[in-house]
Amino acid sequence: MEHKLSKLKKMQTIKLSVEERSLLRIHVARAMNAPIVVTESLFQRGVHHGLRVALSSFLFVTFVLGSISAVASNALPGDPLYPVKVNFNAKVRAAFLTTPEEKVAFHKGQVEDRAKEMQTLAETKSLTPEKQKIAQKALDSNIKDLTKELGALSDQSPSTALSVTANLEDNLKENKDAIQQTIGTDDTTTEHDNAATAAVQAVDGTIQKVSQQEVKILSKEIDNITDEATTTDTTPTTDSTGDNTTDDTEQNASSDQSTTTTDDDSAFSITPDVPSSPTTTPAGP
Repeated sequence: MEHKLSKLKKMQTIKLSVEERSLLRIHVARAMNAPIVVTESLFQRGVHHGLRVALSSFLFVTFVLGSISAVASNALPGDPLYPVKVNFNAKVRAAFLTTPEEKVAFHKGQVEDRAKEMQTLAETKSLTPEKQKIAQKALDSNIKDLTKELGALSDQSPSTALSVTANLEDNLKENKDAIQQTIGTDDTTTEHDNAATAAVQAVDGTIQKVSQQEVKILSKEIDNITDEATTTDTTPTTDSTGDNTTDDTEQNASSDQSTTTTDDDSAFSITPDVPSSPTTTPAGP
């Protein structure tokens, strides 16, 4: 026991030299300035790795879809990417439209694009019955959507809806004439001529649908004007005193009628003859 106490006493007398103190300070300063290394658990590592993979996959898919969408914007009926153009691209663009004017303008452009595609195929002599059917199916779908949106727009702005239909008719007629010119004039009928004839009929049918929608808009506007005129005629007016002018007119008419009746009665009344009393002549003297 005494031996251990003697060792402790010796340890109390131990002191660091100047060099040792300097080295100790250097090591402490390095330890304080060293970055703190945090060791992640296996779960945290797995979560972070999954997020990195998901983000990379999302960016890759977005890039691929964007590239395909850009290439598909120039596709024509019969091309592999044409369904992407008329289905995916169009629906994505339509999802960001809010006002009736924007929706009508978009669907009007879609109808014009389908007719223009038929014209392009006809002018390049690459129009086939299969391609014509694909284009006509897309055209029928677009004109259906346009008819729906025109009905909504005509309730708010009939003049705008009518201007859209008039402009669309003119453009479709130009497409129809251009396709008609690609049909051969000789007696021989080719596959292109049959497809072009079907395309002309499809565009002509679309023009008729636009004309029918224009007639509906005009009829609705005429009905609204008629209803407003009828309501204005039947609405009673009031004078400055707040009395009902219509009631006063009816009362005046009733008074005039009663006065006329009284006058008529007076004109046709018969006064009874009252017998006069006999005159008595006094006797002479």
